[in-house]
Order: sequence, then C-alpha cells, then structure tokens
Amino acid sequence: MAICPIVPVGGPAVWHRRVRAPRSCCPSRLPPERAGGRQTRLSPCGHRGRGRRAAGRSRRPRARLGGLPSRVSRARSLLAKATGDAMTTAGARTPATRAPGTRLALDRPGTARVHDYLLGGKDNYAADRELAHEVLAVLPQAGDAVRAAREFLARAVRVLAARGVRQYLDLGCGLPTSEALHRIAARHATGARVVYVDDDPLVIAHARALLIDGGNVAALRADVRDPGSILGSPEVRRLIDPAEPVALVFSSVLHFLPDAAGLVAALAAPAAPGSGLVVSHATADFAPGAFAEAAWRYADASGVPLIPRDAAGMAEILGPFRAVSPGLVPLGGAPFGGTSRPGREPIMYGAVGVR
Repeated sequence: MAICPIVPVGGPAVWHRRVRAPRSCCPSRLPPERAGGRQTRLSPCGHRGRGRRAAGRSRRPRARLGGLPSRVSRARSLLAKATGDAMTTAGARTPATRAPGTRLALDRPGTARVHDYLLGGKDNYAADRELAHEVLAVLPQAGDAVRAAREFLARAVRVLAARGVRQYLDLGCGLPTSEALHRIAARHATGARVVYVDDDPLVIAHARALLIDGGNVAALRADVRDPGSILGSPEVRRLIDPAEPVALVFSSVLHFLPDAAGLVAALAAPAAPGSGLVVSHATADFAPGAFAEAAWRYADASGVPLIPRDAAGMAEILGPFRAVSPGLVPLGGAPFGGTSRPGREPIMYGAVGVR
C-alpha cells in the first residue's frame, strides 16, 4: 500500500491512501522523460506511466467473443430482414385474399401463426392467440386436430417411402413448429429431397434459418396457387427430378382454397408415375354447427375463408390419385361408425394417394 499525494494547482498537497494507482491516479506535473527509447511520464508519487499510456506502447487486442453465428442469431437476423419493411407481410399460410408482397400488420391474425399456436408453438402474436381461443371456444378439439394432422403426415411419409418416393413438395408448409418434413423423410429414405413452399416471408425466413441444414432441402417463397412458378423455380429444378416420383404434401392448407381439386390436378399433371399425394383437410361432417360458427369467426378475424369439405369433396381432391388403404380417414376423435362426446368429434380428414 502506498501513500500518494494529490497536488492541486496552487495549493498544498493532500495526502490519501490507496492500494493501486488507477488511470490518472496522480496529476502528471513533471515534464516527460525518455527512458529506454520510450516517452514516459512520472507522477509525483513515482508511478511510471500511470497518468497516461506510455507512447509507443501498443494496446492489447481484446479477444472477440463467439465464433460463427448460432442458428438462433441467424434466425433473428433473417427474421429482422423479413420483417424490416413496414412490420412484415406476415399472415396466411396460403394467400386466399392477398398477393405476395402485400403489407399486412401483425395486429391481424395470420393462419400460419394461428396454426403455430394451436400446435403449441411460440411464433405467434396476441391477435393470433385471440383468434385461436375464439375457435377453441366453439371447437375445443381444434388443437388436437392439427396435432393429429402432423402425426398423420409422419405416417404418410413412411407409407410413401416404402413405395420408393424420395422427393417431396411441402406446399403451404407453414411455420416449423413440429418435426420438419425433411427430417421425417430422411429417417425412412437416405437422400430424400424436400422443397418447402409458402408465400409468407416470415415462414420462409424461419425455414431458411432453422430447416435448411443440408443440400437436399430448399425453401421457396411462392404462391401455392401458381403451379407454373413453383415447378419452374430454380429450387424445384435443382432438387426435384421430374422423371422420379414426387409427393405433393398439403398439410392443413387446402381448406383455405376454393379450387383445391384444380390445384392438385395441375401440380399432378407433370408428375411421374408412382408419385403420391398427402392431404389433411378440415371437415364439418361430424360437427356441422360448431364448425360453421368457428369458420365464421375465423374468416371474420383473419379475412381468410375456411372451407370444410365432405367425403365427396375429398374424393375430388384425390382426383388422379388412388387412395392408399385405409382410404379417407377422420383424424382424431372417433373413427367412422363410432361415437364421440360433444366437443371431441373429428374435424379433419386425412388421405394418402398414389398414381
């Protein structure tokens, strides 16, 4: 411990006790001296170079923290880029009422985010949660239904992989809340290739940040109602071989489109023999009154119509595809011929088809 004087200008020295001399511990009152080729200042207490950094002394470089950006930071940067222009174009998984690039405020519910909330995800906002709760108030089985649709997708991929399908188009893919399709496919077929398609920039930003972890996966921002732009895109041309079977995946998306059967037919036309179709779709066959109320609330809040289809409508969607056994099945609730208590009736159909 040293006793160092503080020398005020024009006054007596004031003595104080200190352990170490910090920067400028004592005023440098003496002229600089040269010692060993370096210019050094001496303070009255004898501390060399404490007042100022000695000339010629290099500052030690600070270590940089971190290395390559993590997936989380990459996701944040991509999401910031996607949402930077006037608070995002977020919303519908399938644009029934808007074109790509239309600005939409986040205070309006978006179908991708409502779906994410029903699946238990975190990529949603207050307006999305409010609409989800309005739907759940009249259809409490809605959450179970969307989860059943995701489980059905995993089973469908296993069935198609056993038939030799190695490439998939996930149309209206939505947010990656549950296990991603390309990881499910990779478990059943080495070298499986997947292209995710959605028109929502928020969805595509998530897909590129969190899903794209190999050369066999791509994310394409496109309107699912425009088959030409999808099939002619660089992503599809790079990954999807038209000479090989491909699976068209519509998981909880076709009930937002008026001409679902026409869209499926247009995408299936150039597909190779052995191609497949996976569909999960809303239906009012088992709870018509409650579903009608939920559909009205959904369309009123989001501006996106929710169009349930019965068994005949599902047969039209399958069109050129032959249903794989057991055919059209209700997802969740009681099976055909069974009974369900109110609030637990199935509200989704599922089907797998092959050509």
